[in-house]
Amino acid sequence: MAVALAAIAATAGAFAQSTVTLFGGLDVNYRSVHSGDNRFSGIGTDGAYSSRIGLRGTEELGGGLKANFHLEGAVAPDAGLGASSGGLNFQRRSVLGVEGGFGSVVIGRDYTPLFGVSGVVDPFSTNGVGSSYNLLNNIISTAVTAAPTTFRTVQSAVTSGASVSAAPTFAGTTWGDPSAIRMSNAIGYTSPVMSGFSVAAMYSFGNENTGSARAAGTGASARLTYAQGPLAISFGSQAVKGGEIGTTSLAGTDRQKWITNFLGGSYDFGILKLSAGYKIDMLTSDAALTDRLKGTIVGVSAPVGPVVLRASYVERRLGDDKIGNQAAVGVSYDLSKRTAVYANYADLDNEAGYGMSINGTSNGGAVMSTAGGRSRGLEMGVRHIF
Repeated sequence: MAVALAAIAATAGAFAQSTVTLFGGLDVNYRSVHSGDNRFSGIGTDGAYSSRIGLRGTEELGGGLKANFHLEGAVAPDAGLGASSGGLNFQRRSVLGVEGGFGSVVIGRDYTPLFGVSGVVDPFSTNGVGSSYNLLNNIISTAVTAAPTTFRTVQSAVTSGASVSAAPTFAGTTWGDPSAIRMSNAIGYTSPVMSGFSVAAMYSFGNENTGSARAAGTGASARLTYAQGPLAISFGSQAVKGGEIGTTSLAGTDRQKWITNFLGGSYDFGILKLSAGYKIDMLTSDAALTDRLKGTIVGVSAPVGPVVLRASYVERRLGDDKIGNQAAVGVSYDLSKRTAVYANYADLDNEAGYGMSINGTSNGGAVMSTAGGRSRGLEMGVRHIF
């Protein structure tokens, strides 16, 4: 149950009401993941819900205006840690804003409007072994290039003799937009809903690099959504500046853009909800990755009393060449409005030269050992929201 603290203070002869709420949730499971020769078996997290704790609050300013804040940090209940670094931070969401009849404006670190499209199309909400983002977010490849030219948005000048991080996987290169899910140092706007339509926009001032690649990380994201009755349609577009990682003799660059367009929709028939999405990613000014990345997802969820059945199929291509595909199924049972048990299974097949895997290294996963391998994941757990 949320813990709410309310205080009423007199200011200039008027009363302004403030509310602060403590909220969060925990999700733990038993998880088994096989990725080629690499295996994980043990306690994992975030199979149906991203474990978190946070504070949010509002203050009535008068005239229909409200000030608001939202601080939200990831927690790892399997080990009692905060986030992946072991210390609690608020990198899930950290914003201060103002809202009124015009909509809302926030400043800080927040979800990108683009990422909101995934909530329309993915029946697993990008959580757990069945997450569509196992394939639709980053790709890990030796088919494109073996050189560590990973697209980066955090750049700095590199002096002679400085160390350079190795490629993060099996001698493959990770291609993807680091700002696909959240942007820091950003200003965001969300409109009110008008006849089912709403818009969201965000601009990030980047990672505030001080080297020669100062524009790296700057970007813009926008989304148009129509949601009325059983129908929901959403289109998001995003462009972020960045470039190759620096070497001992060359500073990182900001000459490239990672551009994404994502269209998705769903229709709720009552007995089941069908969803589908199509996502295109492209990287400008790079001789190694010249084709567009094309991702497709179809999903279904069906409530049967307290039980919800889920399934999805995801496929991704580089140009006309297939990268891989993933099939996932799941079931959850609501014990109450805030507590549920669940079980999910996913099977991801890579084509030659690619090495994506279920969950990667986060929340109980296993990195692919060899290119072209198969990754399978099973999880059974419980989640509680307060």
